[in-house]
Amino acid sequence: KALEEIQKESSEIEANLSTVDQLDFSKIAKIELSTDSLVVGAGKRADITIKLKDKKGELVNDEFAKLALSLEGEASFSADTSNQITLLTGTKKIGIVMQSPIKLKVALENSDKTSELLLTAVADAKIVLDSTVKSVLADGKKQVSIDVSIVDGDGKLIEAANSTITLALSDPLMGTLDKSELKLVNGKGSFTFTVGKKKGDLIINAVSPAFDSGFLAVKLLPGEPKKIILTSDKMHLRATFYDDFGNAVDTNSGTEIKFGITEKTKAYGFLSSLAEKTLNGSAEVDLLPTLKTGDVQITAESPGLKSGSIKIKLTKKLGASEITDMKLDALVGAFLGIPAGNVTESNYLGGSILAGGRMQAAA
Repeated sequence: KALEEIQKESSEIEANLSTVDQLDFSKIAKIELSTDSLVVGAGKRADITIKLKDKKGELVNDEFAKLALSLEGEASFSADTSNQITLLTGTKKIGIVMQSPIKLKVALENSDKTSELLLTAVADAKIVLDSTVKSVLADGKKQVSIDVSIVDGDGKLIEAANSTITLALSDPLMGTLDKSELKLVNGKGSFTFTVGKKKGDLIINAVSPAFDSGFLAVKLLPGEPKKIILTSDKMHLRATFYDDFGNAVDTNSGTEIKFGITEKTKAYGFLSSLAEKTLNGSAEVDLLPTLKTGDVQITAESPGLKSGSIKIKLTKKLGASEITDMKLDALVGAFLGIPAGNVTESNYLGGSILAGGRMQAAA
């Protein structure tokens, strides 16, 4: 009888211990799954955020929790995600690459708490950027409004595609965006581009891991010509129009530019033409030198513009045969000079060298 009592007590203790083991001391009341967009492009990545919440809806960030993930449909977890994950702070972002509509299921280990999320994949879904302005003056002031939308392969708006889009310029020196990220609502959104002061072809890019990227080409145009800059490639001269911001005005053609050589240097050469009309903002002539050597100053002018000028040094290269053909007394005369007047080393170098005994002959 005593033995029966002992066995009975032991059974009761075991039952109580089993009940204690089954008690759930966790504060986690639910698993919350969220994503920017319930629709993604086929073959693209969907980012899902997992959060563990308590009964009050507050994040449970002080528990160690293990979760099991599973997928139904044609999809796979991204390289940075596995089907078994651990949460230490109550939240984690995972990635799924989808080929078709799928169901994601997340279950808390040693618990009956689960959560599910349905996602849709659309073939050829892409970002589209559009604006009524495709070219604009690069004055550092003008603003351009640009619309963004997500469309399918037939160009139809996907209203459920409420993704976050990242925006960027191909050349940050050509302007600024009022935002670097854009959250779409009902598959649409807009942002503003402020032009810079640098002309050229600009690409505005829009990217998202969930859809094919989109872009918009905008041409930034130079302002009105304000000055002429004259450059040279050996004897070939080019006069180019520039605006106030240092942009070559390549939009100008048919404007006459007058070329000339200053009065003091005109003996050194002449020009192939004294007037030429611009083509894409520039006009060109050639300098034809005479046999004289020295600095020649060329100018380029057009009404209402600041003129340009350039100095070119003209020299003559002597070969061995030319030096051989020279008469010795002419070379000596040029070197020694004429000993007349107040003769010093500065105005009669050859003579001072000979007189000083530092050279036996000069040639």
